[in-house]
Amino acid sequence: MIKIINNFFSILSNSQKFFFYKLQILIVISSLLEILSIAGLAVYFSMILEINDFILHIKSIEIISNFSDKKIIVFSGLLLIFVFFVSSILNITAIKFQNSFMENTGSDFAQRLYNYYLSQDYLYFINNDTNIILKKITADTTRFTDQFLRGLISLLSKVIICLLIFVILLIYNAKITLAVFFIILSFYIMTRKIFKKKVDTAGKDITIKLGLVYDYIASSLSGIREVIFYDRKKFLKTILSKNLNEIARSKSFLKTIGSIPKFFIELITFSILILLIIFFSIVNTPTDDIIFNLAIFGSAGYKLLPAMQTIYYAAIDLYGHRDSFESIYPELLSEKNLFINKKKNKISKEEISEVSSIKLKGVSFGYNENINLENISIVFEKKQKIGIVGKSGSGKSTLIDLILGFIRPDFGKIIVNDIEIDDLTINSYRNSVGFVPQNIFLFNDTISKNIILDKDFDKINIAHLSKICLLDEFIEENKINILTDKIGNSGKMLSGGQKQRIGIARALYSNPKVLILDEATNALDSLSQNKIISNIYKYTDVNIVILVTHNTNLLKGFDKIIVLDDGKKISEGSYDELLNENILFKQFKKNNDND
Repeated sequence: MIKIINNFFSILSNSQKFFFYKLQILIVISSLLEILSIAGLAVYFSMILEINDFILHIKSIEIISNFSDKKIIVFSGLLLIFVFFVSSILNITAIKFQNSFMENTGSDFAQRLYNYYLSQDYLYFINNDTNIILKKITADTTRFTDQFLRGLISLLSKVIICLLIFVILLIYNAKITLAVFFIILSFYIMTRKIFKKKVDTAGKDITIKLGLVYDYIASSLSGIREVIFYDRKKFLKTILSKNLNEIARSKSFLKTIGSIPKFFIELITFSILILLIIFFSIVNTPTDDIIFNLAIFGSAGYKLLPAMQTIYYAAIDLYGHRDSFESIYPELLSEKNLFINKKKNKISKEEISEVSSIKLKGVSFGYNENINLENISIVFEKKQKIGIVGKSGSGKSTLIDLILGFIRPDFGKIIVNDIEIDDLTINSYRNSVGFVPQNIFLFNDTISKNIILDKDFDKINIAHLSKICLLDEFIEENKINILTDKIGNSGKMLSGGQKQRIGIARALYSNPKVLILDEATNALDSLSQNKIISNIYKYTDVNIVILVTHNTNLLKGFDKIIVLDDGKKISEGSYDELLNENILFKQFKKNNDND
């Protein structure tokens, strides 16, 4: 556990550490005031009960030597109330600081995780389960904040109070204090040992089951049509119910284990108080001393027992939910190191204002020991429309990923404007490129917001692009207000073709010089596809159009067409040339005609 806590502090920022230290100072001050209020209460009771001539001792102080007993009791009571009041205010302030530290740290960790994942390359998301990534950013971070971190802060704050009370009691009566402390501590240690394995297992089960829950929910919602069609609702509800119930049982177990000692400790405490009375009676201790001892130990117990219970409960949270921190720690550490390395190793790269040519020279790329592309050489130049065709799995998408800089070639070079792509700032390159994938991601927002994203709103540009992409047709037909009407999660209120039109308008909004369409018009009818591509070339500043498609009829009039097969470029030429010379292209054409 010490290693885990050290790991936690190692990924805090300097400002977070400073805030934490301020919090600890505040906790110490509030703890001292709590101890002072407890001690004052014991003394005050002794004054009222006239035990051990306390008032006489107080009157020996010159400034109040002439005060009457009642006056001293009144002023002492008011002073004690003031101490309790200040102690309460400090405790409230400390709680506010604790909650602020916990929630802000949790929020910061979630943001840092998100930033870390967004900084990864495309292959990272191919190799990792995005549902697990989502779970870490949301569920694991929330669990870390609400359980692990809250447990850690509670433990540290209450340990300070317990230590201070223990030291005072030790000074007052070492034998009784050590005996009581040993009994209570032994019980807590015994409880921890009995349930240690089950607590650790419960924490791990929660982490595993949460991952399964996120996976099933995300998968079923993304494939809701198949779920409904194949009537898999009962199957999915059964699986989800099983995992959620197991999570509930594990959480319930951890909370129950955290509460068990409280009731036994209350029994032990009252038993000790009664035994103390019996002990003092047997050894003929004066009644005044018995009352004073009970006042001291009773007042201390009033604060000590809840504090010890909080420490135990916090320890259960720490051990039971440490998996939530261990789940996110590697990424948070990597994110911190990534930030440090970026500052240290900032390499100066060239920037470009527009793209005039893209050249692939002998490019090869493999993934998972498979060769996806082999020795590809292609030139994309200004004033060209280039088509890319090939069977599924022929390497078309991999080629586009290479051109866009999502992945790097294992061999060969990608040259943009006679500069190797690795020597360019990737953002300056991508600012000149518009990209439209087959599946368009859309937010539950308006059409205009989904087009501009984080760009400045330009009403004239949106109206212009609406005509180019034929958006205006269905907007007018359906009486959609593009500034106020939302389109549903992932654009569920739109057809596939309507989504693709929005995707094309989004790609064109920044006025790119290169436009890459990766099967981005396949949900449109042939007439709309041809019209949109024609509009793009006529009414925008796009110089280079790269179109990946299975529809060979779209490629009539293109400057050149690349035919890929099994990761290799098997042919390059115009539409007519390939139709006469390439068997595979002829087959594509035949399939299109039959469709």
